[in-house]
Amino acid sequence: MSNYSSTYTKVVEISNDLTHLIPIGTINFCNIPLKTRDLGAGLPAPDGWKWLDLQFLPSTPSNRAHQLVEIVDFLLTYGFFKCTYKIAKFHEDPSFHICKVRLYAVPVDVDGARFFREWRQMLKSSLRLDKNYIINLEILLKYVDFSLAGWEIDDRISVRDFLCNHIPVFVIDAQDSQKLPLPSNEESKFCIQRWSTGSSVGKHTLKTGASNSSFGQRVKDIYNEIPSPDLSKYLNEDTHGVTPVSPVENRLAKLAIDSTAESVTIPGVKSHVYPYQARSLGLMLERESVVRRSLVPNLIPLKPPNNASEFYFDLYSKQICAKPNLITLPKGGILAENMGLGKTLICLGLICLTKFEISKVPLDLLLYHEIEIQESVKSLSKLSRERVVQESIPWGYYDLPEAVRENLSQNPGYFCVQHDNDEFFNSDVQPRKRSQNRSGATTGLRKLYMCSTTLIVVPDNLFSQWSDEMRKHIEEGYLKVLCVANHVKEEDRGDGTMRYSKSVPEDVPAAISYDIILLSQSALSRSISDKLSPILNIYWKRLIIDEGHSMHSKSSKAAQMCRLLFSERRWAVSGTPTSGLTKLYMEEDNDVDIHLVENEFNAKTDLSKLGTIISNFLKMEPYYSQPKLWSQEIIAPLNRSVYGSELTFANLLNSIMVRHQPRDINVKLPYFHHEKIVLRPSFHDALSMNLFASVLAVNAVTSERTGVDYMFHQSNRQQLRRLLSNVQRATFYWTGFQQEDVQTLVDICDNALLNTKGKYNSWDIELLNKSKHTALTALRNPRWKMSQLIHELNYYVTNCSMFTSTFGVGNIEAKGIGIFGAPQLLAVKDFWRKNVFLTFSNEQEFRDKLESVSKEFWTRYWQDEAIRNKEKFSKKKAVENQANILEVITKPSSNHEELKPMGTPPLRKKRKVMFAEPDPMEEEDAEPDIVEILNPDIFHMGVNSIELLGTSSVKLTYLASELQENQHKKIKSIVFFEFEDSAYYLTELLEIINVKYILYANFINPIERSKNLKDFSSYDSESLGGIALIMNIAHSSHGLNIIAASCIFFINPVKKEAIEAQAIKRAHRIGQDKEVTIKTLTLANVDELKIFGTADEEGEVVDDGKLLEFMDLELDVDGNEFAAFPKPIALLSSGDESV
Repeated sequence: MSNYSSTYTKVVEISNDLTHLIPIGTINFCNIPLKTRDLGAGLPAPDGWKWLDLQFLPSTPSNRAHQLVEIVDFLLTYGFFKCTYKIAKFHEDPSFHICKVRLYAVPVDVDGARFFREWRQMLKSSLRLDKNYIINLEILLKYVDFSLAGWEIDDRISVRDFLCNHIPVFVIDAQDSQKLPLPSNEESKFCIQRWSTGSSVGKHTLKTGASNSSFGQRVKDIYNEIPSPDLSKYLNEDTHGVTPVSPVENRLAKLAIDSTAESVTIPGVKSHVYPYQARSLGLMLERESVVRRSLVPNLIPLKPPNNASEFYFDLYSKQICAKPNLITLPKGGILAENMGLGKTLICLGLICLTKFEISKVPLDLLLYHEIEIQESVKSLSKLSRERVVQESIPWGYYDLPEAVRENLSQNPGYFCVQHDNDEFFNSDVQPRKRSQNRSGATTGLRKLYMCSTTLIVVPDNLFSQWSDEMRKHIEEGYLKVLCVANHVKEEDRGDGTMRYSKSVPEDVPAAISYDIILLSQSALSRSISDKLSPILNIYWKRLIIDEGHSMHSKSSKAAQMCRLLFSERRWAVSGTPTSGLTKLYMEEDNDVDIHLVENEFNAKTDLSKLGTIISNFLKMEPYYSQPKLWSQEIIAPLNRSVYGSELTFANLLNSIMVRHQPRDINVKLPYFHHEKIVLRPSFHDALSMNLFASVLAVNAVTSERTGVDYMFHQSNRQQLRRLLSNVQRATFYWTGFQQEDVQTLVDICDNALLNTKGKYNSWDIELLNKSKHTALTALRNPRWKMSQLIHELNYYVTNCSMFTSTFGVGNIEAKGIGIFGAPQLLAVKDFWRKNVFLTFSNEQEFRDKLESVSKEFWTRYWQDEAIRNKEKFSKKKAVENQANILEVITKPSSNHEELKPMGTPPLRKKRKVMFAEPDPMEEEDAEPDIVEILNPDIFHMGVNSIELLGTSSVKLTYLASELQENQHKKIKSIVFFEFEDSAYYLTELLEIINVKYILYANFINPIERSKNLKDFSSYDSESLGGIALIMNIAHSSHGLNIIAASCIFFINPVKKEAIEAQAIKRAHRIGQDKEVTIKTLTLANVDELKIFGTADEEGEVVDDGKLLEFMDLELDVDGNEFAAFPKPIALLSSGDESV
């Protein structure tokens, strides 16, 4: 017998045994052109019906058979299905009969499935069996009756009984040759839903509402409906005599009972633990301790119509399985409690609750056993020790002799795994990428020591906060803690059981003697690079990553390093696991739209990030070894809204996420108020925005919106990203234009307007005229020209003519207003401070002194400017990136010039940054002149009337006046900025008006940032007045606790909702006892988020229309060209020496 024949014989033998097949449902046919015996030759089947073999179906000369007949024939012929049938005749008309066909699926995991695979591989590849199976099955399911009532039928039946038992009923004319279309996605979902509920055939009707919601909204809804932790199932467990080493069910039962009280006590934790925190802690303990398995997400369970055993349907491949394909869920997950709800305390409570547990030999790793040759019989002591350490018995809990404890601690249990040296000792290796090591790479055994130590990895700037939290929450002496960071001095030994070090001890027993090792990310990086470091040779009991959203990038340093570590349990801690999966929960009676402007949520991007955390950090199979499956089996079905995909995704999230619904958190946070502050742009604000729009408009018109000269061409992505960044900066202030470029803009407009006939439409001509008018307005304003020349923000001061002539950069003579930059105004204040006690015999003597000091100032100022310009033009690339906003491109084939924007920010000012109001006497370098006895007849400086009226930036003016008022009200404030030049302008003005502030920015090292944060929190605002923390919003997602602040300002609207939520939760969190006010600054008639939202994920701008909408901002040429303070601010006062 040939191989084909023998294989096919096995296929027939297996498929003829209905006990191995899965009942699916039935189909009703009528008008069959044959006698009963012709279908399958009338052979009886094991279910009491007859086998169906459509090869016996005679062909009809006039018409083809119905397509469903052909589909059933395909499934029968190639071994996907087996069918039986029964003919039913009606009492009313015996000539009319119904042929009911039972469908039995051959499961892909049937005993002997390999014969089916081998047989199909012998057939022609042109049959495309797998693809056609999916197509035919999708069409067939639309007409299958899955109900129990439809599974049976009598030989003779009345029409009445048939219709009553089969409502609704669908009968197919076997000779109707109509073509059946592929069902739509919604129809397929409806069919599988019928299948899951055991329903008869029904007609799908389109629904409106939630079913038609967008992909992103459906993903958000699933995430936001993750159920709260619930320990009620453990309430009936025994809690008598529960100890730290009792079975986990008993410990969970105690937690469940305790969490019904107002406060929960955790061994070793001295802080108040809220019931919701205890429930989260309990769920984390359960997921760490109980082996959990789940169906792979692409499988859904189904019941056959005859109530036989449950089977499983693969939503992706459409295969039918008899047995479940299970995955083991990770021991750990994502602690995703909302920001400010005490995730740090929950983690510390979990560590205390499991203090004595030791990591165990894993069952899912390929282990290698060392061959040990014994020269003598092992002692009873050694055998006992080996048994204790290899079985991970929690010996630390028991009262053992000191010698025994020392013996156990110095000889920890271990196991061996094979590893690739290149992968494990090179932190630059990309995840899952194996080097081409078949020829030259070295492999070996890695010995992993089991321990009771939890390794906590935190961002550098959170290192001090974590160590402070451990001191605050944990009872002294309960846990032994090692804090490791690069900035720690070796001699800094800490106190008690908390020790500080620059590195992890090289001796493994010494390293794992600690209950907690707190490791900064930079210290982890150094430890990974050091092959002598023991952290790669320890099988940690638990690995906790604070700010776990840093794990969503495979290429991030933190993600790569953490992947190299072995741990039994893994937790990513983050209130925002991805940027889009964020919901900022506040009080339920707070009717507040926390994110003032909605932005489009990119669900696919966020799901990909979440998949990276699950596969790369949690190492959850099958996504860890087959990362593409996440996209194929989770993202793609969700995107297509495949039936069951939302349920499986929800089940997956529920299995790894720990978070509460807001209604289940019995903690009342103070009320908060979030408002959008709409400010009318100043003359300079409006002029800058209009100039940007003019550049774009002229470029669009002259390039005719095509080709590489068009700014929105895909080849100009980099320049567009830079342009968008500069437009956003210009909403605060901008000094990046050059007069020559603006004049060029005028010339290009003139040339284009001379050649408008038949070339430009009326809208384009209007754009050219508006652009020219804007450029001329700028060129005719001397204050604007000066600010662009020296890159200074203008300050408008009254009653200061003497200082204007010496330190000023311009004036409005008709109004008696002097114009100053911040350095010039600070020089005036410095002059006043050093000469406040001096008297002069006459005005000329004073002027001479003033001119002498100002001359020295300007000499230094222009020298510094020359140095900055020298640095600026030192390299060719720097020339390309200089402050010019325009690059003029001339087409050889055109009679006019084309415009291409090249906006870049002005050179960053390198000035001293003040962290609080300085002591004038400490900064005094020069000895003051001899103080003369005051004489009323001698000339004095009249400065009481010198006042600061306003600035050329409306946002700066508003912020400064608000912070000054908060200082008087003893309120601590946070100002979040995105661009450092905004922070520089703001801090300069705060120094001028004597408002105290502390800076928290990128250019400050993490240790200083941490110190600044402590200084801000400990600052005595009640006796010293309020203070402001000027903070880069990039640091808002780092879990900082800044409850000392009760007022928050956003300089610009925040595009990403997650970042805004994180920033707000720095202050509005547990421990806050004041109402929190949040203010987001925007310019009137400038929809900043809409403009900046024109960039896609890669930063490409999709159209120019949104960016041109702000061209018509009103320019108040005749009125005040500055943004005025509510009340002028006195700059100098003869009665205040500390000015």
